[in-house]
Amino acid sequence: MMRISGLLVEAGNFSDLGEIPLSPHRHLCAKNARVLAVGGEEPAAYGPSMRQMARYQKHYPLRDFVSHRYRLQDVDAAMHKAIEPDSIKVVLEPWS
Repeated sequence: MMRISGLLVEAGNFSDLGEIPLSPHRHLCAKNARVLAVGGEEPAAYGPSMRQMARYQKHYPLRDFVSHRYRLQDVDAAMHKAIEPDSIKVVLEPWS
């Protein structure tokens, strides 16, 4: 689902869902795709990304990326849902 010459940033994927089938030619080279994997950042490192998301939220449906929302007291259920194949982004809403 990435455009030609697109950049995929995989930031902080902390759940191992196993291997995926990937054709380097079809999925990466033919699209001239770039992949950047990032992990282990300090909390302050998220600031620039958060500002960029805020700046472009009118252009991209970022809220639609959240597939499931849970109350803080349901954190256990949220953690289990986060590793299921039908979840995209699981969010805890402590104010709910």
